Amino acid sequence: MSSTPLPQPPSQALLSEAAEWMVAFTSEGVGAQTREDFERWRAQSPAHRAAWQRAEGLLATLDQLPVEVARPAFDRLDHPERRRAVRALGALLVMGPAAWIAYRQLPWLEWTATYQTRTGEQRTVALADGTTVIMNTGSAMDVRFTATERRVVLHRGEVLATTGRDPAPAYRPFIVATVDGMARALGTRFIVRREDTRTRVIVLADTVLATPMGGASVMLGAGQQTTLREGHADAVQPADRAADAWQTGMFVAQNITLQALVDELSRYRRGVLRCHAGIAELRVSGAFPVRDPEASLRLIEKTMPVRIARVTGFWVTIEAL
Repeated sequence: MSSTPLPQPPSQALLSEAAEWMVAFTSEGVGAQTREDFERWRAQSPAHRAAWQRAEGLLATLDQLPVEVARPAFDRLDHPERRRAVRALGALLVMGPAAWIAYRQLPWLEWTATYQTRTGEQRTVALADGTTVIMNTGSAMDVRFTATERRVVLHRGEVLATTGRDPAPAYRPFIVATVDGMARALGTRFIVRREDTRTRVIVLADTVLATPMGGASVMLGAGQQTTLREGHADAVQPADRAADAWQTGMFVAQNITLQALVDELSRYRRGVLRCHAGIAELRVSGAFPVRDPEASLRLIEKTMPVRIARVTGFWVTIEAL
């Protein structure tokens, strides 16, 4: 009785070629010819297709990392030392995404947070004190209630908290803390968003006391915001009136750059979304659905002098017409 032979895994040489394509697709100016060359390469054999599938598997794994970890991993593909980048990616492909994550487990300890959302996911958490916390895409938090305080530790991402009437007999302040500082609610509704090396605090109702790590506190009223970073709080500024639109599935752009819009949509979309440098400073206004990033991309293409170039579902570049 004959049996069908098992498919052979892609060779290290093919995985290196797949790494070359990964680097190529993160470069500026990828045109139709490059995409056609890639399709011819991938169609050469099942082994070529398997090598690219492993490359996309690596991307899928990177996409589940915290934004502040995954984004630099993608950015490093643009490093001038192209051969080093290709060798590094080739090694990751040979190891396999799961092995790489196991090897580098220590930096991702925040994955053990009690509450988490993945890319594009939002979640509402009802706390024991009656507070409601809405978690935005790619967020992780722990809840630590004691006899003296109610603390939410935001490891990454963004939350919108609406404080409840605490049933405890003794007063316990409600705090959202990050590595940059903390926001103490004074009966309020507010947003805390961790961005790279800083934390933004936006007050939607009542007041919040924002305190940077090792710095002086600032009082924020409704419609105000500040940023906590490097031991100080930035000057208080008016908050974006649509800062909480994401909870209803929308992002409202008010005369921002196309690059800023792409950065925001990237938070909700798996894979690599890039904007060509030549159009990055175009100004954009409008409402974009974050729960359907593809619809947002179609809207951008329909209303602006750009086109959407795709290389598989992971690699999307917004280019000039």
